[in-house]
Amino acid sequence: MPPWASSKQLTTRPLPGPPLRVIFGGQIAKGRGIDTLVDAALLLQSQSSSVQILVAGEGPERRVLEERAAGLGLSNIEFLGALPREEYRDLARSAHVGLAITVPGISPPSFPSKIVEYCSLGIPVLVCVEASSDAGEFVIQNGAGLSVPAGDPEALAIAIRKLERSLHTGELKKMSVAAHDVFNARLSVERVVEHLDRIARDTLSSPQIEADIEP
Repeated sequence: MPPWASSKQLTTRPLPGPPLRVIFGGQIAKGRGIDTLVDAALLLQSQSSSVQILVAGEGPERRVLEERAAGLGLSNIEFLGALPREEYRDLARSAHVGLAITVPGISPPSFPSKIVEYCSLGIPVLVCVEASSDAGEFVIQNGAGLSVPAGDPEALAIAIRKLERSLHTGELKKMSVAAHDVFNARLSVERVVEHLDRIARDTLSSPQIEADIEP
């Protein structure tokens, strides 16, 4: 069982008050899209947004990106380094939005596991993934967040500003409830096992399969 699907009882939390806090948790390496997030942070700061961006994780690109953010004079993005799992989850519960981000040009479509963990905690998801992925469409269709193209800092900044406004209109609260609902209905280990079991049963009961396994 992967760690993001831990059977430990997860609890959602009341939606925190402003300012909007966006969290990313994961490895900080090339191809992870964190440079796009730094560029978006620059745009947000130039627009006098009060958004806070938290980056939890370690990797070979952390120092480079941290130094770049400092060189740009960014005060709205913080690199926290690697955190123990429970400390990270506590931090995530204090955030309003979880970020799932990749880079353009990836051929095999991805579905970041971060989406599952964010939804398990009732955290709306901002998906910023490659065009071949349907992860963003999945999140939008279920009302659990927003989606923008990977590698587009302007679109990412616009989406974050939209989420910032939704914190005051009550829309973000609806996304939080929807995120937790879609986890319970589609993404939990129990639901995934049920779906796989149903697929296996349907496949094994098909006439062609039955004919193939006749002695």
